[in-house]
Amino acid sequence: MVQQAVREILEKKGEAEAKLFQNLYAYQERLMHAVRHGEENIDFEGMDPIGNPYFLALSRPGLRNRKNQCIVYITLAAENAIAGGMELQEAYMLHSYYIQRLEGMGREKDIEALAREMLTEYAQCTARAALPVNLPQRVRQAITYIRKELGRPLTVAEVADAIGWSRSQMDRDFRTYLKCSPQQFIRREKIKKAEEYLHYTERSITQISQDLGFSSPSHFCNTFAKEVGITPSQCRRRAAEGIGTSAEEV
Repeated sequence: MVQQAVREILEKKGEAEAKLFQNLYAYQERLMHAVRHGEENIDFEGMDPIGNPYFLALSRPGLRNRKNQCIVYITLAAENAIAGGMELQEAYMLHSYYIQRLEGMGREKDIEALAREMLTEYAQCTARAALPVNLPQRVRQAITYIRKELGRPLTVAEVADAIGWSRSQMDRDFRTYLKCSPQQFIRREKIKKAEEYLHYTERSITQISQDLGFSSPSHFCNTFAKEVGITPSQCRRRAAEGIGTSAEEV
C-alpha cells in the first residue's frame, strides 16, 4: 500500500519533479564517490551540498529540513568512507562528532560550511586509510594486525610471529613497500589514532595514553611531540580553532 501511495504521488507531481530527484541522486552519488575513493579536493560543482537547487526545489525551506538533509549526508559519508577502507570505529566516531556539532547550529550558512568540512574530512580519512595496490599480502596482513592491536604495547617480534614471518623479512618488506621500519609504522599509526581522539573526543591525555598502550602519559606526550611537532595539548587547541595538524604519513 505504501509503494502504491508513493507511485500515485509521483504521478501527480510529473516528470519535472522526477527529474529533480534524479539530479539530486546523481549529485549525492558524485559526492559519495569522492568520499569513497578518497578525493581530498572534492569538486562540489559550484553548488552547496545542502543548499543545492535540486534539494531546495524538492524540500520546504527551513533550518530543520537542512539539518535533516545534513544528517543524511553525514550517514552516507560514514558508510562510503567505511567502504573505502576507513575503520569502523573511526568512521562512527566522526559521525557522532559531526551530528553533535550540527544539532547546536542555528544558521543555514553554518550547516553548509559543516557539510563541506565533513565531506572533505571523510575523503581525507579514506585517502589515508587506502593502501598501495602493490603491497604483498603479508604486508597487508601485518598492517591489519597492527591497526587492530593499537590499544596495547606492540612489538615488531609479536607482529612478525602473528603473521608467520621473520623479523628480518618483515623489516625488509616494510622498508621496501612502506618506506619505513615496522617500528616506525606502529608508532605513526598510534599517533594518527591519538590525533583522532584529540580532535573528536573529550578523552583526557592520560586516557588516550592508556588507550594506545603507552607506558606513561609523559612517554606518549614526548612521542607525539617528536612525530607531529607539537604537544597533544597544542593539537587539541588547534583542532578547536580549526587549524589542521597531521602526523607524517606513510
